[in-house]
Order: sequence, then C-alpha cells, then structure tokens
Amino acid sequence: MNVAPQRTKVTHGAEELGKRRKGYNDKEALDIVLSKTSAESRSKDTIHTSLERLWFECVTAYAGNATESLVDIFAAPDSAALLARTSGDDRYQVNLIAALVLRQVARLCASKGRYTTLPRSSDFRDVRAAKVGDHLLSYWHDRLNMDAVRRDAAFWSVICGTGFVYTDWDARAGTKKRRYIDPTDGTVFQEQDVPEKFRPMYEALGAYDDEPEGEIVGEALGPFQVLMPTRYPQLDQSPWIVIEHVRSMEWLWEHYPDKAKDIRPENFTDTKVSTWWRKLSGVVLGRGAVVPGASAYHDEAVVVREFWRPPSRMVEKGARIVVCDQMLLENAPHPAYEGKVEDRYPVKMLRYSNVPGRLHGMGMVERLLSSQREYNRARGQLDRQRDQLSVAQWMAPKGNGLRTLRNNYGDLWEYEQNKRPERLDPPQISTAHLASLDHNLNDMRWVSSQSEVTQGSTIPGVRSGTAIRQLQERDAETMGIAYEEHQAAMQATARRILSLTAANMSKPRAVVIYGAAQAVDIEYFVGEDLRGNNTVVVQPGSMQPKSKALAREDAMDLMSVGALNPQDPTHARRIFQALDVGDMDATFTDHDQNERRAGIENDLIARPQIDEVTGRPQPPPDVMDYDDHQVHIQTHIRWLQTDEGDAADPAIKQVMLAHLQKHYRLAAMQAMALAQAQGAGQPQGSPPKETGQPSPPKRSSSSAP
Repeated sequence: MNVAPQRTKVTHGAEELGKRRKGYNDKEALDIVLSKTSAESRSKDTIHTSLERLWFECVTAYAGNATESLVDIFAAPDSAALLARTSGDDRYQVNLIAALVLRQVARLCASKGRYTTLPRSSDFRDVRAAKVGDHLLSYWHDRLNMDAVRRDAAFWSVICGTGFVYTDWDARAGTKKRRYIDPTDGTVFQEQDVPEKFRPMYEALGAYDDEPEGEIVGEALGPFQVLMPTRYPQLDQSPWIVIEHVRSMEWLWEHYPDKAKDIRPENFTDTKVSTWWRKLSGVVLGRGAVVPGASAYHDEAVVVREFWRPPSRMVEKGARIVVCDQMLLENAPHPAYEGKVEDRYPVKMLRYSNVPGRLHGMGMVERLLSSQREYNRARGQLDRQRDQLSVAQWMAPKGNGLRTLRNNYGDLWEYEQNKRPERLDPPQISTAHLASLDHNLNDMRWVSSQSEVTQGSTIPGVRSGTAIRQLQERDAETMGIAYEEHQAAMQATARRILSLTAANMSKPRAVVIYGAAQAVDIEYFVGEDLRGNNTVVVQPGSMQPKSKALAREDAMDLMSVGALNPQDPTHARRIFQALDVGDMDATFTDHDQNERRAGIENDLIARPQIDEVTGRPQPPPDVMDYDDHQVHIQTHIRWLQTDEGDAADPAIKQVMLAHLQKHYRLAAMQAMALAQAQGAGQPQGSPPKETGQPSPPKRSSSSAP
C-alpha cells in the first residue's frame, strides 16, 4: 500500500510559505508585518545585526567621536547609546573623517546629470511624448527637491556604504479640489462647473468632497530604515522588504483619518519600539553619556511600517501593507499587479562600494576608522611628550650647598666644588614618530581617493597641467564604481517617476517650462501624454565632477586650433560656460529669442491651426525683416532633419522650404545692402601721391657744354 509522504508546513514568521494564495486577509497582513519587524526576528538576522553595529560606529565617527574610547554601545539589543568620553578624558581628538566625507559627498553630487527620455519609436508622436517626459522630469525634480534627496542618500552611502531613494505615489497628498455631488443621482460636478450661487446649497446638504490631486513623494532613507533578507546579492532578488518611516500625527490624520483617532504618539522610551536606528539621535558631540530614551522628545511622532511583496505564483496579487502601532492601516495588492508600475520595490539602492556576495555596500568611513584612531593616538603622544618634557630637568648632588645671590643682572647660584647641578635637555622627537602622522594622512587620502590635487593642494615639483590632470583622473577612476552606482540608481528613480506619473496623474497638471533667454511657458500635461515613453537614460559620465580650470584650458586650446569659433553664437555660449562667465542670458538674449521664435514657427508649420470662423487652416507664419535669418535657417533645417520632419506630409515640407527660401532671400538682400553701405563711405579713385621735388629740365643735345 502506497502511503503519501507527510508534508511539513514551512512558516517564516507568521506566514505559511507552502500555501498559494491570491493575497492576504487583514489578520494575516498584520501578523506578517509585526512578526518580521519584531526585536526577536531582527536579532535572528545576525548579518543585519552586525551591520547595524558597524553603521552606528561609522555615524559616530563622522559625528566626531572616532576614538578607541568608544565602548560597545550595544552591549544588549535594547541598551541605550552611551558615548564613552568621560569628564577626565583630555586626549587629543581631531575629526579628519568629517572633512573627507563632506568632500566625497560634494564630489558625488557636484553634477546634476543630463536626463533624456527615449522615444519608443521614430513616430513623431512618440518623439513629442519623450519631450513631455523631459519636461515632467524637470517638474518633479524641482517639486521633490531631488538634489537634496540625492545628497542625503549620498551621505548614507559614503558613511554607511548604502543609501536608498524612496519614491511613491501618494493619492492623499497634493492640492485639494472641491467636487459637488448631485444628491438625487450621484452625478459629480467639478467646482468650476457649478455656479457660485448654488454652491452653498450643496455644502449645506453635505453633497461635496475635497479630492486631492495626488503627488509623488520622495525622500532619502538610511540602511537602518529598510529591512530585508540580507543573503541576496541584489535588492530586486529579495522576496520582500519592510520600510520604516517616522511620521507625525498630523500626517496620520491626513492619510488615515478613520483610524488615527485610535493611535497615540509613539512611546520611544519603550524598548520594544526603541530600535537601534532611532538611537542615532544620541550621537552628539560633547562629554558625558547621552541616553536618547530618557524623555519623550519625539512629540507627536509615530512609526509607520510598509511591507512590500511583489506579485508571484506564491502570492498572486503581491502585497502593500501599512501598519502603525500594531494597527493595520492599509492592505492592498502590489501596484505592479494592477499594471501601474513595473518596479518590485519603491526604493533604489545607492552603494558606495560593492562587496561580492553582500547586499549592502561598504562605506568610506569603515575603511578610515583605523587610520583616524592611529592618527589621534600619535598626535596625543606628541602632545603629552611636549607637555611633560618641554621643561628642562636639573640634576644636583645631594649636599652641594646651593646658595642664590642677587645682583644687577639677575640670580647667581653658588655651589660647593665639584658638586654643581647639571641641566638635562629633553630628547628630540624621533623622525619616525613625526613621519607616522604623514603616513596616516596619506593612508586616509589613498583610501578616500582624495590626493593633494583633489584637495586643492599642489604636489611639490608638479607644475605640468597634464600631470595634474592625470592625478585627478586617477582619483576619479577609483570613484568610478560609486559614480556608476549613483547614476544607475537615479536613472531608475527617474524612470519610476515617469511610470507613476503615467499611471496616476489623470488630471491636467500645470508644468512651467523654462526656455532660453529666461522665457517661461506653461503647459498642461496628464499621464497619458507620455504614451508609455518612460525609458530614461542618464548620459554616461554626466554625474562626475568637472574641473573648471581644466575646462577653461580645454576651451582655450580648442579656440587656438580653430575648433571653437567665438563669432558663432553656439560656440560662444560654450566658451562662456567654460570660462564661467556670469550673466550669459543678457549676452545671448537676441540669439535665444530668435531661436525660440523659430521653434514656434516650426510647430505652427508642422501642425497648422484651424480658423474657428472659416474652418480652414490658418496661413503659415511669415518671415520678418527684423528676424536673425541665420538663426532661423539653422533652426528650421534642424527640424527638417528630425524624424518628425522627415515623416511630415509633403505639403508641409513645401511650406517649410518656401519659408526657408524667403529667409535666404532676405538674408542675401541684407548682406548686399550692408556691402553697398560700406562701399558708399569709401573715397573714389586712387589716393593722391606724396609731393616731391621737381625734376631739373632736360638739356638739348645741340646745346654746348
């Protein structure tokens, strides 16, 4: 008789892994989040626990306490963070790590990078949609303050080795717009569609609501706030993640008003919620011990946890679960299940230096800890030697009968014969001891890829610009992997922003477009305008810092060989940028205005407007005498060479060519008139010759001598 094998249920936390399901019910969802974020569950992940200790030590070193006197601040999982600088500790302390971190973050964030949205095809509609993507990226970049988000993530990356950029669509955020609802049939009217005199009636009946537009939210997260299995080499391979946010009660009432009344501010003195990353507030400068949990200084603060599981055959719908204070706030399918996004998780990882087989990266501070401590130890020894041995010592035989006398010049000492005191001068500090300081500094420069040239110092004996450039390139090559990691993370973030916009921004959003010569246009876009064109690339190398001195040198070299022509406005702009000349808009106003007007003419010719009265296409724009014809000709030709111009209707091409011919004709007429004007001012005929002495008369051949 065959006996079916017995199967053992495999559980991970509160989740049964051997069971296929569409999603989680509310009880399962709450149990999963609480089990994965409990202190017991976190302590079982020995890799993450060890990394958290290391991260805390690195943050402490950056904050100014990189000494060997730092005690084990986590003797127990729930112990308070204590800094071991006692009142009697007067050893020399200098924080070289902080300056290196600041310079490294500045290098990583020196250049914003050049983002480009790629069209899916050569269809001019996709090409225009890609331009819409560029405008929306610029709009969200300013609205989310992505420069600050990237800088904060870079700090985490340099200090702890790993930072995260979090982006998601918040349907409950943004400007609220009132809608009125007909109480009889439920018809919804926008505010502008209801006459103002009828609005009080709807409001008295309660037949209205304030619907927010929705916003993309973005912030930088530290490695303490993102919890996931640590045995996967890539974030996208992880089966789940938990993201912890500290939010205010105001945020809770705004997003979950029906449940906020049952939630109280977090008690951070409770060891059950006072996890390690919240003890970072205890890392402060100064003497004595700091106990972060001694008082409830986080007023009106709550900890909100998000659990994300992508859709799979095991959990068909995936999950996005939000929990606060052991209460379930939201239990929804993963957005990828509904086709809104393709990303598995709302965070992108920025690693400073990859470690094979390790999910989290290695930071710069981790490599500098030993050098910083050795430098402080050597400097402390020098200071103690200076204080103890700088005063000369005297040796005097016992019973030498020393007596002092005073005269007009000072003190005189008398001693018995052969019993005079001897002065012992302090020994000189060894050269090896002094050299150890330079060795430690050089080690820190090498580890941080910041040589003397990168730090703004000239190496003795190096005068060649080529040699200086090679030294800077050597430092940049070592940082190449960090630049690529940041570039890839920001590129993926930009793509996610466009995906969230396309899936959720259903109402027109006013986007301000800044053009040349400080020109401002306002366009209204919705997510559908992207037409699925959400592929974003960052130009390789555009996020690496550029040396202004080298840029000036390159510009001068290109001008000397004729590769850059200062008379060409396009070349002149590049020269001005390389030379860091300010107020370029005033210099190139005429050129930019003509280029903008020519671009508008391209749009009017390519898509002629229909006259509402006659129903016929409006005539194409005419050529004006005051146009800069060379700029217009270049702009029109560039449009003809695009995919849109190449695929345009032949009739439209004929209109554009006729427009170009008129520019050519007027440009030739202006050149001829200028030549004639220059010729009219010149005198006619050859110039008079200089006056000289008259020649003597010729003698006749018959005259006598």
